[in-house]
Amino acid sequence: MRGKAKLLTDKDINNCLRYIQTTKTKERTSAMFILMLTTALRIHSIQKLTVGQVYDEHFKPRESFLIQPNQNKGGRKSLQVYINDTLHKELVSYMRFLQSKRQLNLEQYLFTSNKGSYLSKQQIIRIITGVFKAVGLDSQYRCHSLRATALTRLMDANYPLTLIQQISGHSSIQTLSIYYRSNPKNIKNALETLSY
Repeated sequence: MRGKAKLLTDKDINNCLRYIQTTKTKERTSAMFILMLTTALRIHSIQKLTVGQVYDEHFKPRESFLIQPNQNKGGRKSLQVYINDTLHKELVSYMRFLQSKRQLNLEQYLFTSNKGSYLSKQQIIRIITGVFKAVGLDSQYRCHSLRATALTRLMDANYPLTLIQQISGHSSIQTLSIYYRSNPKNIKNALETLSY
């Protein structure tokens, strides 16, 4: 697919979350969707997450967790990922679901296929883009839309680029510029500073 992944509006996100609740795998899909949207993680980084990375020995969500170099793009460095209140609540709910379905250990993958292995990149893409398609979003909405939306919203909120770089795991601040989308509201507000 060509072009940048489109950004999600609040309405798009709410429509997606409502639709997810009607699906057979709603617990897993909701947890993946919110994890990617609230942390700006890539598919590669969530794919092989283990229960023990995200939850402590009592199966409670951690305040943060570490993405290992082999789980991060390029495989060169680790990334500390922090859990906000929205994600914490979702992870508590997801753990209740996991515990109701099977015996858990900390080494298990967090998101598993029907065969018990981790989900492939293609499976995750199919799940997330299936949600987008079901709510009427076009093919320019992709898994990367979750990451792009998260990073653009942080930029819109005027957080320092160095902080956003720490969240995104980018090696340079310049790379972050590809995520910024011109929001007409922001352009209008910026031009208002030029009023005399």
